[in-house]
Amino acid sequence: MKYDINDFILKYQDADFLTLIVEVTKEVQHLDARYMRLKRNEYDEGLGYYRDHVGDFLFYLNSGMVPAGIKLTGLQKFLPIIENLVNKGQFKPEALNVFK
Repeated sequence: MKYDINDFILKYQDADFLTLIVEVTKEVQHLDARYMRLKRNEYDEGLGYYRDHVGDFLFYLNSGMVPAGIKLTGLQKFLPIIENLVNKGQFKPEALNVFK
């Protein structure tokens, strides 16, 4: 399976906030289950990196705080989704201040 942050962003770029919360939570749970099924020495094909970013993005959606794991540089990858939420009025414009 291919784990690509850019594919994730394209998939959810136009999603509403509530859709993001529900769907990204499901995706994180699915990724956690897949990770648990990996054998000890099996290559994860980028699953860990992808899960860290998606999970920390979910943390940001829930808390509004920059996650300690991926930090601001990792969160910037999700900027198109965040900008869309601001444009829809589902996030305050101040949410973009952290990226300046």
